[in-house]
Amino acid sequence: MEFGLSSEQDMMCQSLERAMSAQAGLAHARQCATQPSREPTPAWRSLTALGATGLLVPAAQDGLELGMFDAALTAQVLGRHVATTPFLAHTLATLAIGSSDDGNAARKLLSRLARGDTAVGVALSEAATAPRDGAGVRREGDLLHGSALFVMGQPADGHVLLADQHRQMHLVPARTPGLQSRPMPSVDATTPLVELRLEGVPVQPLFSTEPADHLARVIAAGRVLLAADALGAAEHLQAQALAYVQQRRQFGRAIGSFQAIKHLFADMAAALEPARSLLWHAAHAQDHDPGQRSLLAALAKAHIADATQAIARTCIEMHGAMGITDELGLHFWFQRIAQGRQLLGGPAALRQEAARLQGLC
Repeated sequence: MEFGLSSEQDMMCQSLERAMSAQAGLAHARQCATQPSREPTPAWRSLTALGATGLLVPAAQDGLELGMFDAALTAQVLGRHVATTPFLAHTLATLAIGSSDDGNAARKLLSRLARGDTAVGVALSEAATAPRDGAGVRREGDLLHGSALFVMGQPADGHVLLADQHRQMHLVPARTPGLQSRPMPSVDATTPLVELRLEGVPVQPLFSTEPADHLARVIAAGRVLLAADALGAAEHLQAQALAYVQQRRQFGRAIGSFQAIKHLFADMAAALEPARSLLWHAAHAQDHDPGQRSLLAALAKAHIADATQAIARTCIEMHGAMGITDELGLHFWFQRIAQGRQLLGGPAALRQEAARLQGLC
């Protein structure tokens, strides 16, 4: 592993930064909060134009044929700009479908996903953690029943990727009879969530062998992307706080010159830098160290969730009472970190899983 970005990765990040600076950010987050829509956002259309919809798709299916490290870099930029996109769900879907047993159908769908012509929602919350409120998808014969909470990227058309009690993933058309969806209350207005209910939905298994291993890989990838998103959001909050303390004055001097404020920034820098290294290690392992991918993803998300939450709180507090006001808008980044912290497993559950994977419990 190179402990630095290649020139190609630097250029990719710069292109993404330019696109998201124009098509995402505070104004777009406010619009998504007040006028929610299932139509593609300007940020998603920009990602499609840049080819980010096909990051993990083979070149033969119109993709870029890159890896999870590049996907994590992309997620970090999206978090920095609180971009409203189905990138996480879309990327996990391409990862799962790309390994599917159904070669011809998978190749056709991958090409459409790479071009941004279709979308896939991801309903893996119950498979990643303990089911809540009686939720969970059950396979009974050739039919699926039950419900799924905290579904990400759920499209009006397209497909839904979900997992049953046997840890087999299924790819179900969104308009299948018996499949109903409704919006869920969401802490983060830029990442809408959906609840699914299934009553007699025909099974559409993706794998004939070792389905649990494929599911574990997809969940691990999702945790890495969520960690990257949170890291990007925390980086933005730190930059905003730094700009504020350099211009806010008390007792005739900028408050950033006070030793207590300097200590807070030193603490944040000391938290962010190792978090970035941990993210890179976990992202690299997804493609290059299969035996460690689940463990490193769990550890990375758990640690980064705690670190970014603390950074977000500190940055808000530095702004005083106005820090959480709608006028300033920092709450969009704060809430993005807060919701992502719990998706696909919160820190406590992930540390418990990491201990189990290491044979410690």
